[in-house]
Amino acid sequence: MLNSAQTGDALSITLAASDTTGTPALYIGLRIIISSGTGAGQYAYITNYDAVSKIATITRESDDSGGWDHLFPGYPIEPVLDSTTRYNLEPAVNISEPTYSAVTKTTGLAASTYKFITSDNAQNVLVVPTDLGQAHAYSLNGGSTYVQNGTPLRASTTAIGAVWTGAVFIVAGNSTFYYKTTLADMTTFAESSAAAANYTSVATNGAGKVILVLASGAVSYSANHGSTFAAATGIAGKAMYGNGKFVIVNDNGNVAYSTDDGATWTTTASALTSSAWGSVVYGDGKFVALGTDNKVAYSLDGITWYENEIDENDESGETFTTLSYGAGVFTATGTATGFAKSQDGRIWKTWQLDSTVYALDSSRVWGEMEYMPLTKNWIAVANGATWNTLQLGATAFARVKVGNSRISKYVMYNVGSNYTATPTVTLTDSNATLVAQSASRLNNGVLTPLFTNRGEGYVTATATVTGDGYADVYQTGKRVNLKNVSVVPSPGDNVVINGIDDVNYRLTKVISSSGSSPNFKVVVEISPPIKNQNSPDHSETLIIRELYSQVRVTGHDFLDVGTGNKVATDYPDIYLAGYSGNVPKPFNEVTEFDGARVFYTSTDQDGNFRVGELFAVEQSTGVVSINADFFQLSGLEELSLGAIQVGGSAVVIREFSKETTFIANSNNIVPTQAAIIAYLESKVSGGSSDALTNALIAGQIRATSNTISSDSGLEIIIPVDVNMTKGIDGDYLAHQFFMAQK
Repeated sequence: MLNSAQTGDALSITLAASDTTGTPALYIGLRIIISSGTGAGQYAYITNYDAVSKIATITRESDDSGGWDHLFPGYPIEPVLDSTTRYNLEPAVNISEPTYSAVTKTTGLAASTYKFITSDNAQNVLVVPTDLGQAHAYSLNGGSTYVQNGTPLRASTTAIGAVWTGAVFIVAGNSTFYYKTTLADMTTFAESSAAAANYTSVATNGAGKVILVLASGAVSYSANHGSTFAAATGIAGKAMYGNGKFVIVNDNGNVAYSTDDGATWTTTASALTSSAWGSVVYGDGKFVALGTDNKVAYSLDGITWYENEIDENDESGETFTTLSYGAGVFTATGTATGFAKSQDGRIWKTWQLDSTVYALDSSRVWGEMEYMPLTKNWIAVANGATWNTLQLGATAFARVKVGNSRISKYVMYNVGSNYTATPTVTLTDSNATLVAQSASRLNNGVLTPLFTNRGEGYVTATATVTGDGYADVYQTGKRVNLKNVSVVPSPGDNVVINGIDDVNYRLTKVISSSGSSPNFKVVVEISPPIKNQNSPDHSETLIIRELYSQVRVTGHDFLDVGTGNKVATDYPDIYLAGYSGNVPKPFNEVTEFDGARVFYTSTDQDGNFRVGELFAVEQSTGVVSINADFFQLSGLEELSLGAIQVGGSAVVIREFSKETTFIANSNNIVPTQAAIIAYLESKVSGGSSDALTNALIAGQIRATSNTISSDSGLEIIIPVDVNMTKGIDGDYLAHQFFMAQK
């Protein structure tokens, strides 16, 4: 249902005054999505509704707290809605979140001040202590086991970060930095020959571009994985790369960015409030920074920033210090057992929706986390030799598509990540007469685009997809895409799909074919269409048979099939007295099994003529039925019909009309969409004729017959001069006499 709001705020929305059918029973639990106008893209579910005031109280789906989520996570929420806000009410889809667990990881290393962790997104993992006078650790098997280096990098030096440039690891300290060129040897790092400097941050694009930020505000930048550097002027602070730019955030709230790999910088003063912005990450199209008192800031472009807090309702007292990102999730760790996660950088959760608190195994000074794509888990490092291995992921998000009062499909906006078991999908639909059946499934490699520009009004967008993957769209309907076909089939062949034992499909048309034997790619049409519940899995096998058993029957009479033998049928009195017991069962006239075919023409006891399942004529009524699946009409440019009788009604359609005045006033003409639009515009948009209606409602003002009133019972305000050309009567006239007397 699409309608216009009256007003709204961060916790509620006032629905249209013309909405006279809504009730709490009908609306509570539904999802409300703002489709256009102020607040476009915001959504929530309705938790309370007042049918008199039209006020709907809304709750975020992300954390079950009051407020709005956004279809594009991280996009700012409009605090005030207005009459331009167009909303839609639809069934709510809730998908359970992935399992969360934190398991103690005993590394066997000597206790050190481990803080930074990075990897090559495969098997090589580097862990660096804050004190570079302590030895670093590394893993060559994706974090399963660790080795402590025998020699520390540099005494009396504090590490400020470690990164993987796409070819080498770089470890930066507050006075120097090191790089590792050979992955086979994680023990030896070469120290830079550059002069000692007070570095505060290191960042890379993962493809050779590197910057080092100095406390003075100077920036050293490299285009060759740190082999050589050039100097530039930026600002001091913490750096990160994302969406084609390097970004630096400093404690004064200033933000600088570079779009030419660090050579030149543009600074925005006071883009943030002043805070000790000690950790900055990038993921899913967003920069996120963490400051003091659990303050967070997030930005879609690194230029305009918005601020929030991590779980302002959390009473654990956790102080979060370090951000990380992976698998569609931002994470925050601190100095105790507290743990927080977010999918948009704005809304942070420290507990699951079932009220289970996220927690690490014990209080430690926790450092960074690294997501390991091959094992699909996280490594959380901490001071000491005992860390955590975590299992967590992004929660999937979906909407339903409704057409003809039916739910036809689920549309995945976020496919989620790291589900270890099939999630529970809950559909809330107060209008449902039958429960829509659905089945969840898990797959790896489903394509999820990274949006780099969402466009204006969410109409256009720019996205990139990297790596192999597939669209998780199952095949239904008549058209089927096949691969690895040994011989191009022909119309009329039998198609048997593995796993669908009760249906034999017939190939009716070959749409296209490419490749060569035995790896043809073929697109075909089959009959009957594949239904949702029968849709085969990806890469399911099938058999196409050109040869099959067949029987031909020409001009056969099927008389009263299904009514029994001569005695039970009561022949020939059956035609005088009618059916006293069994009635005919035409579906028993022909039985086909295991792909065999019966080709026949026949008549039954009523003279109805049939050509198999293709064509039938009811001679008593003149009704003709055609199985469209088996008729090729691709060359037909125009179809003219004398008359169509719709269903069992008495309405006969004789014409489809483009005429825009509806002058014929006929029960046998159907207007086109363009004709209907033109007719309505002529009546409502200032045409020569008047639009007639029993009641006209605009906002809360109702005009009925010769009365103007307010649905809300409030006064009607006319803020301009009124020119009355006729006389006045009633209370207004009496008031004028009273004023004249005075």
